[in-house]
Amino acid sequence: PTMKTIRLILVAAMAFFSLSAVPCRAEQDALEPVEFQQIQLGGFWKQQAKRLTEKWLPHCIRQMESGGAGQELLNLVHTAKVIRGEPHGKYTGAPWSDAYVYNTVEAICLALAVEPDGDAELAQAQTALRAKVEEWIPIILAAQLPDGYIHSFHTVNGHPHFSNIGWHEFYVMGYFFEMGVAHYKLTGGKDRRLYEAAVRCADHLQNTFGPPPKRTWKNGHPGLEYALCRLARLVNEVEGAGAGDKYAQLAKHFLDHQHEIQPNPYDQSNLPAVELTDAEGHAVRATYFYTAMADMALLMGDEAYHNAVDKIWANAIHRKHYLTGGVGASHRGEAFSHDFDLRNDGYCESCAGCGLSFWSDRMHQLHQDAHYRDVQERVLYNNILGSVELTGENFFYQNPVAVSFFLKVKCLPRCQVPVERWMR
Repeated sequence: PTMKTIRLILVAAMAFFSLSAVPCRAEQDALEPVEFQQIQLGGFWKQQAKRLTEKWLPHCIRQMESGGAGQELLNLVHTAKVIRGEPHGKYTGAPWSDAYVYNTVEAICLALAVEPDGDAELAQAQTALRAKVEEWIPIILAAQLPDGYIHSFHTVNGHPHFSNIGWHEFYVMGYFFEMGVAHYKLTGGKDRRLYEAAVRCADHLQNTFGPPPKRTWKNGHPGLEYALCRLARLVNEVEGAGAGDKYAQLAKHFLDHQHEIQPNPYDQSNLPAVELTDAEGHAVRATYFYTAMADMALLMGDEAYHNAVDKIWANAIHRKHYLTGGVGASHRGEAFSHDFDLRNDGYCESCAGCGLSFWSDRMHQLHQDAHYRDVQERVLYNNILGSVELTGENFFYQNPVAVSFFLKVKCLPRCQVPVERWMR
């Protein structure tokens, strides 16, 4: 459950960083974000960035390295040994565990863009994180196959590529792309290693999937689609207008056809994307999927996607959205519930809050309306910040409005029975 929680620093940073670069073919009058390579923060947000940089990210690193709770980095080490034909260890963890490593590197890149402004503790933490990225990059690159494919679960276990949508290759590769984009932006393009690795992986997908005679496949957990759009924007900026369009077009292919394979409202595939009107299914999958739909309107000028995502937004925000910014009320399936079902113990997963922030960002670019920034601000100040405990080393996966629990208080010596009460 730590997967997207690692990304909490990303959504906080979104208030100051652009998530976009040069579009393929922008929707008329869409806003163009201003890019910053270094930023200065003060006051409230400086303290949040400081806590995450000094506490949360080092904590995540300790969990992923050898001896940590998950040791996810070892899967990439084993993958490189498989590629070289050397003896290797067993894969451990969930099929998507590589994503933890990529999320962490991406978050570090954003944390390093914050100017310490004389804060010695923050500067020291940034120095350590910069060294950690340099240590991890060769490990990550060594796990990529020559054709661009990278997914430790498949390579170490010898599974056929793209054979089970529940193993989340697309989802994890989306984070691989976002890591490459973030690192390129941090270095101002002076270090292209992760960027070029992301492009190789995207080229592999583009060569494999698409209209016949290529394959059509489904993403069991959306995330790849908007990551392809982010990569498309950057490639257009770096390599020249049009160079990255194929990645956005591939994202559109996946969105257009994902309802043809195991259709299910849980992963937003019960209808063609442009026919969706209500926010349904797993709330994280949904907000990621709707972010990509907004990208289709932004990058492709696609009116059908524009109209559909507007309808879904109205349903999600005006009928299924908490005052705290949370979405996804149902504990059953971590999902959106029916209209106006906003129970006090609603699930409101932290990751869905991240997804809503991403979606709000794209909708603001599309409509130039402060309403969408208001929604993003609400989720940032409440659902997202409430997810990270003040020591910076623990988090809340669920974010209900109210929680009841049974507290048994020890008796004083004179008491004959325990004192019991409900705490709310």
